[in-house]
Amino acid sequence: VLENSLKADAKMRIFNSDGSEAEMCGNAARCSARVLVHKKLIIPGEVSLETLSGIITAQVKEDTVKIKMTPPHSFKEEVHIKIDGTDYIGSFINTGVPHAVFLTDDINKIDLLEIAPKIRNNEQFQPEGTNVNFVQILDNNSISIRTYERGVEDETYACGTGVVASSIVNFLKGNLKTNKIKVLAKGGELTVAIEGTPDKIENIYLGSPVEIIYSAKIYPVRD
Repeated sequence: VLENSLKADAKMRIFNSDGSEAEMCGNAARCSARVLVHKKLIIPGEVSLETLSGIITAQVKEDTVKIKMTPPHSFKEEVHIKIDGTDYIGSFINTGVPHAVFLTDDINKIDLLEIAPKIRNNEQFQPEGTNVNFVQILDNNSISIRTYERGVEDETYACGTGVVASSIVNFLKGNLKTNKIKVLAKGGELTVAIEGTPDKIENIYLGSPVEIIYSAKIYPVRD
């Protein structure tokens, strides 16, 4: 939902399917910026969006939208979780919303809908809970990802903050050898660009094409 803002070009509010309001959504920010330009509410170029996690800026160039993420925080290199007798060792980071990130050798063999809800609701992530990402390293500059989103309580085709979280975690841990990371999600390919070094990350960008596929009007229900 886009509203007027005193701090930015527009205020973006994100509501999950369970009715809860999310602090930030990377792909929603990219789509919102694209729609604002498409509707000619803002001239093409840089768009600023007010979110619960801070001000997000987006560069809109034709159908490609790249956003500058808010600084990540709360990084934990290792989190240990035991589920049904199996130990899962991953990492945790907040990229506007909380994300747990776990590596796997074969992303297609993960029973995400069985495992992820138990991680999402694990006591160490309470009271807010966490989003859950499983990542497969493809090569030195690309990964494949599957994400279970809290609030949606299901796997989603692409989670922007999860893509960024998974890229940062593996960049910090030395699993990726480049600052420009290709991420393959179910919904398509995204690019994460990290400015800085593992010792000092300065800026983080998330980008990919945005396609407008539907327009509609919603009218209030009248008695």
